[in-house]
Amino acid sequence: MVADLTGKPARDIVDGALQVLENLDHRGARGCEKDTGDGAGILCGIPDKFMRRVASELSVELPPPRQRFGCIHGISCAVLGSIPGLRLLLWRRVPVDSECLGKTAKDHEPTIEQVFIAAEGQLKTDLKRFEAALFVLRKRSANLAAQQPGLPFYVCSLSPRVLNYKGMLTCPGLVRYFLDLQEDDFESHVALVHSRFSTNTFPAWRRAHPFRHICHNGEINTLKGNVNFARAREGLMSSELLGAELEQCFPLMEMDQTDSGIFDNFLEVLAISGRSMPEAVAMMMPPAWENAEESMDPKIRDYYKFQAALLEPWDGPALVCFTDGDGVGASLDRNGLRPCRYYVTNEKRMIISSECGVLKLPAESIVEKGRLSPGKMLWADFAKGTLTKDSELKQSFAAPSPWGDWLKNESITMKTLLAAKKPATNITDDLRAPLLRSFGYTQESLELLLLPMGRDGEEALGSMGNDTPLACLSEQNRPVFDFFYQLFAQVTNPPIDPIREAVVMSLGCWVGPETNVLANPSPRHCQRLWLDHPCLLPAEMAALPMTKDLKGWEMRTVDSTFPMAEGAAGMERHLVRVANEAVWAAKNGYQIIVLSDRASGEKQVPLPSLLSCGAVHQALVKHKLRTKVAFIVESGEPYEVAHHALLLTFGCDAVFPYMAYEALRVLASEGKFGADWTTETGFAKYQKAVGKGLLKIMAKMGISTLRSYKGAQIADAIGLGKDPFFWCCAAEARPRPWASQEVAEMCFTGIASQLGGLGFEQIALRSLGVHDRGFSPDGGLTVKSLFASLPNEGKYHYRQGKSMMPVGNSMLAVGPEKTHSLTGSDAEKHLNDPMVIAKLQEAARTNSRAAYASFAALHNNLVKASSIRGQLDFKPPRQYGRAALPLDAVEPASEIVKRFRTGAMSYGSISMEAHSTLAIALNRLGGFSNTGEGGEDPARYEPLPNGDSLKSAIKQVASGRFGVTMEYLSSGLELQIKMAQGAKPGEGGELPGKKVQGGIAKTRNSTPGVGLISPPPHHDIYSIEDLAQLIFDLKNANPDAGVSVKLVSEIGVGVVATGVAKCKADHILISGCDGGTGASKWTGIKHAGAPWEIGLAETHQTLVLNGLRGRVTLETDGQLRTGRDVVIAALLGAERFGFATAPLIAMGCIMMRKGVHGVHLMLLSMVFVVILHVYDFYPKHGYCGIGLTVSSFLPISDLISPLRKCHLNTCPVGIATQDPVLRKKFEGLPEHVVNYLLLVRVLMAKMGFRNMDELIGHAEVLRQDPSVRGPLQLEAVLAPAHQLPDAGKMGKVENRKLYTQEHFMVLQRMIDRTLVEECKMTFRYGERSYAVNNQLNNADRTVGTLLSHEIFMRWGSSLPPGTCHLKLSGTSGQSFGAFAVKGVLLELEGDSQDYFGKGLSGGALVVYPPRKATFEAAKNIIIGNTALYGATAGVAFVNGIAAERFAVRNSGVWAVVEGAGDHCCEYMTGGRVMVLGGVGDNFGAGMSGGIAWIYDPTKTFEKRVLPQDLEVGRVQPGSSLDVYESEEKDLLSLLEAHKNWTHSKVATAILEKWPASATDFVRVFPKDFKAAVKSALERGEHSPIGSMREYLPSQEVINDPLVKQRIRKHPKVRKSSTMGEGDGEPKSLDMEDMAIFQKTTKGNRPQKIEDAKLVASSNRGFLEVDRGDLPKRGVAERVADFQEILAKKDEVAVQTQASRCMDCGTPFCHQSVTDKSGCPLGNLIPEWNDLVRKGAWYDAFKRLMSTNNFPEFTGRVCPAPCEGACTLGIIDDPVGSPALSHERKDRLPICIHKKTCQRGINLEDKIM
Repeated sequence: MVADLTGKPARDIVDGALQVLENLDHRGARGCEKDTGDGAGILCGIPDKFMRRVASELSVELPPPRQRFGCIHGISCAVLGSIPGLRLLLWRRVPVDSECLGKTAKDHEPTIEQVFIAAEGQLKTDLKRFEAALFVLRKRSANLAAQQPGLPFYVCSLSPRVLNYKGMLTCPGLVRYFLDLQEDDFESHVALVHSRFSTNTFPAWRRAHPFRHICHNGEINTLKGNVNFARAREGLMSSELLGAELEQCFPLMEMDQTDSGIFDNFLEVLAISGRSMPEAVAMMMPPAWENAEESMDPKIRDYYKFQAALLEPWDGPALVCFTDGDGVGASLDRNGLRPCRYYVTNEKRMIISSECGVLKLPAESIVEKGRLSPGKMLWADFAKGTLTKDSELKQSFAAPSPWGDWLKNESITMKTLLAAKKPATNITDDLRAPLLRSFGYTQESLELLLLPMGRDGEEALGSMGNDTPLACLSEQNRPVFDFFYQLFAQVTNPPIDPIREAVVMSLGCWVGPETNVLANPSPRHCQRLWLDHPCLLPAEMAALPMTKDLKGWEMRTVDSTFPMAEGAAGMERHLVRVANEAVWAAKNGYQIIVLSDRASGEKQVPLPSLLSCGAVHQALVKHKLRTKVAFIVESGEPYEVAHHALLLTFGCDAVFPYMAYEALRVLASEGKFGADWTTETGFAKYQKAVGKGLLKIMAKMGISTLRSYKGAQIADAIGLGKDPFFWCCAAEARPRPWASQEVAEMCFTGIASQLGGLGFEQIALRSLGVHDRGFSPDGGLTVKSLFASLPNEGKYHYRQGKSMMPVGNSMLAVGPEKTHSLTGSDAEKHLNDPMVIAKLQEAARTNSRAAYASFAALHNNLVKASSIRGQLDFKPPRQYGRAALPLDAVEPASEIVKRFRTGAMSYGSISMEAHSTLAIALNRLGGFSNTGEGGEDPARYEPLPNGDSLKSAIKQVASGRFGVTMEYLSSGLELQIKMAQGAKPGEGGELPGKKVQGGIAKTRNSTPGVGLISPPPHHDIYSIEDLAQLIFDLKNANPDAGVSVKLVSEIGVGVVATGVAKCKADHILISGCDGGTGASKWTGIKHAGAPWEIGLAETHQTLVLNGLRGRVTLETDGQLRTGRDVVIAALLGAERFGFATAPLIAMGCIMMRKGVHGVHLMLLSMVFVVILHVYDFYPKHGYCGIGLTVSSFLPISDLISPLRKCHLNTCPVGIATQDPVLRKKFEGLPEHVVNYLLLVRVLMAKMGFRNMDELIGHAEVLRQDPSVRGPLQLEAVLAPAHQLPDAGKMGKVENRKLYTQEHFMVLQRMIDRTLVEECKMTFRYGERSYAVNNQLNNADRTVGTLLSHEIFMRWGSSLPPGTCHLKLSGTSGQSFGAFAVKGVLLELEGDSQDYFGKGLSGGALVVYPPRKATFEAAKNIIIGNTALYGATAGVAFVNGIAAERFAVRNSGVWAVVEGAGDHCCEYMTGGRVMVLGGVGDNFGAGMSGGIAWIYDPTKTFEKRVLPQDLEVGRVQPGSSLDVYESEEKDLLSLLEAHKNWTHSKVATAILEKWPASATDFVRVFPKDFKAAVKSALERGEHSPIGSMREYLPSQEVINDPLVKQRIRKHPKVRKSSTMGEGDGEPKSLDMEDMAIFQKTTKGNRPQKIEDAKLVASSNRGFLEVDRGDLPKRGVAERVADFQEILAKKDEVAVQTQASRCMDCGTPFCHQSVTDKSGCPLGNLIPEWNDLVRKGAWYDAFKRLMSTNNFPEFTGRVCPAPCEGACTLGIIDDPVGSPALSHERKDRLPICIHKKTCQRGINLEDKIM
């Protein structure tokens, strides 16, 4: 945004805004066409001078400004004529240049017209009423147009103040397309511009930004709930300005718009009704006021609490710039998850943007450089010429009314209600057991879930991995809750850490009747009930009727049961009855509706609480009554956290789980809690556990407040009925009041349930089955305890069916095939069945096809009963035009397995032995193993003596950034960005200190014994454009590696994957929800993420429809085990296949089934004991061929589910453990994994496919298995992407990856290419180099990273600090200095963006304001958010303030900054941070290592509320800590270095007062880290505190501009497998090493340098390379064909020879001065050679094609006069003439000079 604060229109405002847009082009997106953007536009004040001119050209004289309006794209004249006070002046067709559009944009190009409307009568003098009339005109016209299906109609703007131009355009294309924007008299005082990166909807002209009032960078995560409540509020809305015509404007929301467009809709309604624009934005985007008792003015907190009674937040990461023409403002979300930087100049201009420096300004003209902090806003008033900051603005909001008094006098609190002490109602003893059984409680419910909740106030942990069937396929009567999975954030917005960032989270909510949101605020608005927690305690539920005494509220209880006598048909009828009763109650004056199933009993069956809750909520919304009542669910069914979350997100206000409390009483009665447990404390702990779980679920989606989560429908269903016919024919489908509706439509309107599933009758049958457990004659067992009478279905842990139950104290010795039941209906199936494990291991260890066939049969049967792919079958080959093939005609298995990968299991979650075994196995196969997020020990990079490699090909980059250094990245073949984890998407993780042992601590750059946190979000991926930036960073850190992005399957992931492809990812992984190693809460394991089949099919289809499939490789994982699984994945679109659990089992994992949480241990089934015997774990048991006799069983614990132990560090086979004793039990071999993965080939032959490429994406080969009568409708999954109706409308129809992303051309244009050239002496010889660049701008991203990669590959970390010194000026782009290595010093005079110093790996960074700047550095922002994220080593000096999250996850950098925003030092694990100024909120959250010093002369820092695990104290000069004796010395060193490098006035002042100023520093020392340091010192080990001296450039480096010294270094030589033991030097040197040290005389130089990068960066080839001619084929051979004459086509040799061209300045080689010199074809040889040397093949090809006209014949008779003309021939051999026709398909066949001036054979094919 660019604005003149005085409101004066000017052309340079428009020009500046358009320039800003072009400078932000990298933040937008393009699809498959370079000229079609996702959207770009400009919103500006109406250009009066321009409009008058164009109107006069049409012979119309316009009235004064603001009495007329322009810019509406098509409108109904009939509507215009019906609104008094509006007069049509003229229509104008907007002039455009359609030739600049890409194909897709042009195919959808609309007709764009402007209409001029004049105000008449009273509207002439009343601007607000004029705007209201225009609003009615626009809404009525749009509603009329919506009634005509297929009519494209959209009004961009209709305002007397602002004007909008936008479309499916690129940033540069906006001004080219709209010719109006090119006119000199098109002037404005304000202009907002935006470039869209679409991720939640497809691009469209109408969806481009800006909208009518806003530009929005972010996501509204709670959109469905906001829209539903907005619709419900329409029933209460009235407006003085809009009057009766308001109803004609309903619906207010445009549902075909994006979340941003709908946000704009509601903002406009608030503003048009009388609220100021900034106040309306503040209502929709409030700050985190709930927990800000100390940091926020009480009156402002009261104001926001009052506003919360009117409106829930539109929650999500968001930067919103907004204008109404009279002012302009910006607001940031409560968590600061988008960047917002601004400049103010001395000419009263303001520039606001996602990046700084987007408009070039003289340094001396800038008076302020600022940024918006989380929850803050600013507003510029053009009439007053003022800029109002957040504090003053919020004070003006809070001033008019006594908000606190209104809240105190009018609102109701639970504390007030509880004062009456009304007794709660309890269940009688005789009903407790039957009701528990009839509501579905099991032993697992009590033992695994409720016991830790009631005892510890925490939800239980479990081992990740969900191997049970989908609820709709299960033979068990699973509750409706289990059909849903929670939605989660990935890519488009980040999840939140609800623990470390609890300051922004809130469960508090208003409930009860609302009043008109458009009315002026009054005490009536807060006459509501405030609940601190949505899980009601028994006393709180009993107190609710007291609202009648306080406020006269009436409470209506609606019975949510149905008579058992009505059978299955009764459920739907009574759901309709329940909904109708609720609607009746709301209409008839009831303020509280309680949906209760307390009437449940022998003859009354409870309705599923989620169905009844959803049905009531949807009915109330539909009738616009939802905001009139409080809606409480009183049910015995919910007890899990996930149950509460689903009830709340589908519409209720609070839940009273009365049977959960009864279950806690049962556990207490059986002594599970101990003698001190009371119901009061136990119930409170359960409530606390539910609350913490709810916050975690909300945080997964990036939602901060329960007010926004309620009704937002943040879940999707798999297996619930949704009939498309009902959507189209609703009117005809209701012959009776309770006519059948599909479940999803009636109860969960708007959710995605694309696979259909169970209807009401099937669900009712399941409910009746569960009810029978409690009240049928044999529903309970005659046992000693109530707990033992509950069933145990084995939902969480494997349990045998009835056929394996012990009889007495013995078991019959029968074979496994007779005793092992895969179909027992009394226990849930598990894919990790003991027999499956045994057969898989037998197949892997014996390489037996028979064993593999047995394993596959067992596994496939389980899959058929459990998963989506199990419902699929292969069509006979003849149905798709193929025939079966012999096996030897199929692609070899050795080629197929190259597509296999291991899952991302980190070293830390599994042992080093297991991790390295997987790596060896996959390296042998040619597949890729994955490091996981725990880093990789550099020792594994060296091959073993037998040639095996321990190195993992895939290096994962996760949120924790453990061990992510330049060395780590440079060693990878693929760099994988882990956006989410399949087993627990949207969550973070934590590695306990006991697992952080020596090797792990070293690998993760942390301290032994100190726990590590993986944050839920990547702090450098808050948006899709941030992901694009990280991909760009990684491509710079390792240009040769592919970049992969790991997503988790969910409905909608296809659109996200399309955005990822636009980010230029090379590879996309769609991970299923059912894998994982490590630990998570059970809610995350069981209730998040979708099966990979859904996400993979959708992703493949969406990429094909968008013309992007050919750019990326697709991979999937999640319980893949057999060849059938692989083939189905390939047919659905996968080209790569990930295996995790299966290889672990092949190595020996037994999915440990040993119970650990009860008082007993359980001996397992016969087959499983056989498995244990095989591993010599229980040698006492005798193996009896096919059977086994077990002498005894523990009497009761056969009913207790066994547990996996993967998360407990007690793995008995040495896989998932770091215990050195247990690790010795590891017996897995690489051969076991190799054998298993090779057994996957036979199916292809049966189906008639010769290779995997033929399979990929051909879903037409699949069908729904006719033998399986499942409930799912799989048409959406089985739709072949290439046959979809819209396939080919955008780009080409491609089914697999066919070409690479366009990284090369982008990397070629980078400033680092210049820097590499400038630092060639450092690169080649290790000499000190000093380079200057004064042209840095915000588009120069990732400066220094590519340079660092090249230096590291040459020198490692051996260069002294500051060897390569780069002095830069200007504004850098994002990721300045990312992964910079030791020896690199980047000095920036200017400012920088987000991600400054990301992953710093030993380099030095310095930034300070321009020397000409007039502002005070210590009071202005100089770097952006998330600086030093994941940095591991180095130093950084910042003369200015950093924005939010400075030094987040810093693990080794020593840094100085002069102020920092919120969340400073978050998750920090090492290094030092010195802050010479103030810091924001939430300092040190999650900080577990390192030390921070805060300069605090005002003595206020200690008053902050800091995490309890931090020790805070003042520095005392002369009195050092025992564990840190050098503290004062380090402080002084940092201050001196900061002063010397940045000329900091603050540092200078502190040093002048030293040592008196020492006590002004507060030390923050993590307690665990301090204890670890103390322990290390006591053991005589080196202190983990470390030092900065090895990374601090010396004093002489500061003088580099004046003095240059030469420092010789030998190049780094890695130890190779050719070195003998004890050899200090390699037996031979590579040629590129010889080139440096050998003489530069003819004959002693190499003819070829293997290192192409070395060649590309060198201009000294004429000194270092001998001429070399490539050998030719024999004469007899080559005269017989027309093929190339050369015998060897060597790309590197060609580049080397091209480097000999010395750019002599006298290019006689192509400039003919005699008849004997120059190229006869006019080839520009020096430029050509330079392009070849750099590897710029495509540019070289274009150069060739522009000059070489007759290549086919001329090339074979050319006399090569160029060689005779070469000036190098005077002193040496002339430049030679080798061919450039390459073998690799991704290079272009190009030639140089003699006998090769030809394009080569099949050039077009090679180019493709």
